Order: sequence, then C-alpha cells, then structure tokens
Amino acid sequence: MERALRLKAVGKSFGSKIVLDNLNCDFPAGKVYALLGENGAGKSTLAALISGEDKNYSGTIDFQNIYSCALVHQRPLLADRLNVRDNIILGSEPVRFSLFGFSRTLVQLFGVFRRFGGFFGFTDFVRFIDFKKARNQIDALLKEWDILVNPLSQVPLLSAQERFFTALASALYKNPDILILDEPGAVLNIEQKRALYPAFKNYASKGKIVILITHNTDDALEYADGILILRAGRKAAFLDCTESECTVLTRPYIESLVFAGKTDSPVFSASPTSPAVAVSGRSAGSEHLPAAALVSEPVLAVKNLSCVPNEGSPLHDISFEVYPGTITCIYGYRENGLETLENLLTGMKKLEYTGSILIEGKRELHPQTTRHTGSKKHTDALGPVRLRAFGAGIVPFNRTFRASNPALTVEQILTVYLKHEDKIDSAAYARSLIARAGIHIGIEEKASALSGGMLQRLIIEREIDAFKKLLILSEPERGLDVNAAAALTRRLQRAADEGTGILLFVSSGTFARFENGLHYSIRGGRLYGN
Repeated sequence: MERALRLKAVGKSFGSKIVLDNLNCDFPAGKVYALLGENGAGKSTLAALISGEDKNYSGTIDFQNIYSCALVHQRPLLADRLNVRDNIILGSEPVRFSLFGFSRTLVQLFGVFRRFGGFFGFTDFVRFIDFKKARNQIDALLKEWDILVNPLSQVPLLSAQERFFTALASALYKNPDILILDEPGAVLNIEQKRALYPAFKNYASKGKIVILITHNTDDALEYADGILILRAGRKAAFLDCTESECTVLTRPYIESLVFAGKTDSPVFSASPTSPAVAVSGRSAGSEHLPAAALVSEPVLAVKNLSCVPNEGSPLHDISFEVYPGTITCIYGYRENGLETLENLLTGMKKLEYTGSILIEGKRELHPQTTRHTGSKKHTDALGPVRLRAFGAGIVPFNRTFRASNPALTVEQILTVYLKHEDKIDSAAYARSLIARAGIHIGIEEKASALSGGMLQRLIIEREIDAFKKLLILSEPERGLDVNAAAALTRRLQRAADEGTGILLFVSSGTFARFENGLHYSIRGGRLYGN
C-alpha cells in the first residue's frame, strides 16, 4: 500500500502577495525531507497548508493513505495554565469508563445503561481522563525519544528548549503519519540536534513522512533523504539525497539554488564549547577596542554577578562591560547560563542576585525596584521599562510574546514606541521600517502571518531605530537565512559606528566576529575570554 503526500499546482496568496505559486512536489513515505528557502520563501505557509491549519489555497494536496499530520511550530503555542503532561495529551486524552466509582468492568455489565445512557443524558457520567494511562504513555514516549522534560512542570517556567520538546512530545503522542518541524534548529544546540535528528529517520522508516523546515544547509545534507528548495514561493529544485548523488550536493551548490547565486555568508563561526582563560571585565581583548571607547565610561557594566535561579542554570562571578561604539559578544548555549543572564539583565524574570549592574558606569540598573534581602538584591519585572527609558533597545529570545504578539498587525508592532506628541504618521513610519528591513509585507498583516525570520528582522529594525545608547540582542540571527544574517552583521556594525553600545547573546551557529569589540564564551555559568 503506497503512502505519499502529493502537491499539485498548490497556490496561496495573502491579499495581493503571492506566497506559493503553482507548487508541485511528491513526498513518498518512509523518508525525511528538508525544506529550504530564504526568509519569506513560503516554507511556514506550506507547512500550515499541509497540516490543515490553513485550508484556503488553490490546487490540490493529496494525502494518499495518510490520515494524520502534526506540526511543531517554530513558536510553539502551549496552554500556559496546563502542565507539560496535560499539554501533551490535550486533544488526545486517553479515556476510562466509570459509573459512580465502579470499575469499567462493572459498567459493562450495565448493557442497557451503556446502550441507552445517551438518550437519558448520562453518557458524560461514564467517561473520565485516564491519567494513569497517560502518565505511562508519556513516560515511555519521553524515554524512547530521550526528552528531558518533567511532565509535571508548569509551562510558564519552561525554557525555550523545553517548550519545543513539549510541543514535539505532544505531536509524537498522536503518532502522526506526517510530522512537520518548523525550524527546530532555532532553539536546539549542536548536541541536541545530533541526538534528536537521527531519531526522525528512524520514525520515518516506519512508513511516516518527516519534513524539517530549516535554514541550515549542513543539517539538510546530513539528515535529509530529499531537499525541496523554495524561492519566492516556487519550487526552485527538488534534490534526491541518495548515496550516489550526495557527492555532487555541496553547501555552496545548494545555497546558490536557495539565493539564485547571490550569497553573502558571515565570516565567523562561533565555538562556544571551547573557552579559553576565565576573564573579568575589560581584560578580554581590550586591545581591539577603538581609542574612544577606552577613555569613555561603559554604557553597561556587570560586576561580580552571581545568581542561582529556581529554574535554569546559575551564574558565577560574571563581569564584563559594554562601551559606546563597540559590540560585545557572549557566545554559549542558553542552558549554560545565557538564558539566565538575559533574564537577569533585562529584568524579564524576577531573580535574586549578588554583584552589580551599572548604567553609564555609576547608576544601578534597578535602583527603585530593588529589594535587599541580606546581601542579595531582588529585582521586580520592570527591567525592560527602565532600560528603554534609559535608551536601551531589547530583542529578546522570545520574540513571539516578549517582543510582539501574534494577534498584532505589523503596523502595531512597529509603532509601539510612537507617542501622540511625536506627530509621526504611524503607517508611513511602519512602511519605512519594513523597507529598511528589506521585507515585502503589508502593514495590515498579522504577526502570525510572518515567518520567524521576517518577524525577527522587523523587531531588530524597530529597536535599532528607537534606541541609540544600548542594544541588547539575544540570538539576533535566529530564523535568518545566510544572506539576512550577513545583512544584520553590517547593520549592527553601522549602528556601532554611530556610537551605540551593543551586547549580543549568541549560541551555536554562524555569526560575524566584529573587530571593534569584546568576545566571551559562557560555560557552566562562568565567563571566559577568547
């Protein structure tokens, strides 16, 4: 019995913008496929059509002997009021029967009741969620896939990786015939991908179809059996990654297909797992700083910062400085301290810490919102407000809800800092930022219609335009294709040349090493200089 997914002349438009144009492609079961394309090529839109989340399209999507599909979003939407276990089983809850405390076996003896109970409105009294069965099924699933998430954890406390793994477990719990993952590499480090991606091939070998949406050409070459390349909503190529053909498939060749031969790769590959000597403050690479920075006060100074959060990794005696006109890069994995450092500096979470966080070398970042408990300081979640009042822009890792909202329009997202007294036309201002970001999108479109890379570029442009003293960016290249990442490198360098102090948190992946900056690695909650 042949199983396959077949796309026949599939088209999709948002208003006058054509997102998918006459797309034809076959996906036979039993294989892993990679979906490549630059930002806005139509990858996420195609995933929404295949999964059935969007049913407004032209052409035909033929599910041949395929009956279920699950999509793990790039921005997983979980029910915050439910724990991990309940999110996993949501919509597919195992049911047990009981009648006023009796077992299912006894209920079955009441044949008449079972047959005619619905007529009298009693059906709901005999169906309950079988949490014991759910717990056993989830434990087996997490063990099989080596997913390290506590089923009883509350969703608001989850890290980005834990949110992804919760969404993945929820999809796998339903045992779908098609499993689509939208940019899983955006939140996974190298080790996590090496452990997880081979499991997708094993899953596909059972007669399933796995589709990985990615910007990472190396991942596509290593793990995919076939590669579909989209360019401006059209099929640029479909590559068969059989053993005989893989010798001719190279990263430059594939990127030439993705970008029509116009590639501009960043020049530095971060190596956060290979720290050098532990450092403190200005000692790491200060000889690379421009002379003006060496005689000026740091726009942000972190001194002897230590923090042991209830959730997440600790920080141990962290010290560094960000100077006007320079770029400070901290490389590392989020679970090794990067996430805690972001939450603490920006005030996104209430955390106790020791040490100091100073603005312009002298003012405590949270002077009015700090409560002292012994030698520790406890910051309220007003960090973003105070930072922006100072003149600092923030691009957080969680761009979906911390930097925007799926229900907002593009215009609302881009004009959030405008005030009535500014007397600026909001529509014209939004269009100017869209043009600077190099994106073709209408201001009336919802954020939910944007790809992750498009949303990232808009948020970054908004923050750079509104704040000139300091920029704090967490994973700024996340979701960006190689050309967009290179353009971002140039954009940040230009902002630094204009006097802005820039702090980057960067995990695994490729990003530019800036000459006029400081570079650190973080591992085990400690800072190391490169």
